[in-house]
Amino acid sequence: MSIWNDISWVEGIRTPFLNYFFYNISLTGYPIFLFLFLAFGYFFWSPQRFSRVAMLLFISAVINSFLKDFFQDPRPPAEFMLDEGTGMSYGWPSGHAQIAVTLWGLLAYELKNKFITLSAIVFISLVAFSRMYLGVHDLGDVFAGLMIGSFILLIWHYAILYKNFLKNSKSDPWFQSF
Repeated sequence: MSIWNDISWVEGIRTPFLNYFFYNISLTGYPIFLFLFLAFGYFFWSPQRFSRVAMLLFISAVINSFLKDFFQDPRPPAEFMLDEGTGMSYGWPSGHAQIAVTLWGLLAYELKNKFITLSAIVFISLVAFSRMYLGVHDLGDVFAGLMIGSFILLIWHYAILYKNFLKNSKSDPWFQSF
């Protein structure tokens, strides 16, 4: 078994405290948390910002669902699983890892604050590790989720740059001469 698929190592580090800790970290990737977080952010912080976050999360979730159904990669064996919330869905890519990068990465990108960015990186790492610790994903699933989430953010970044370029070029006399 390759390093990408072996999660037998998790049994050696499990403790009741870590089980509780990583289970609660993992809850942040489930729809009920995401819905409440987005609603709170929309109504109490920034409707415009959280509308963008909601849109990107929706796009990310659709991509994740499509990829899971397309590749149909099974999850690790049931004897390793501590999180029954996954049901019988497929494993690749990790939706929690992908959503974590999309959500916390976008907020870090938008807020442009070093502390927020560092916190986002730590939290994304905790979510990714929690999925392996809880036995519902292997390293390959989590790595793919992280990379796909990063790719979605990269596309978002370039879409914003392109939008700003178009907006600025319309008022630029040099561009208007064409």
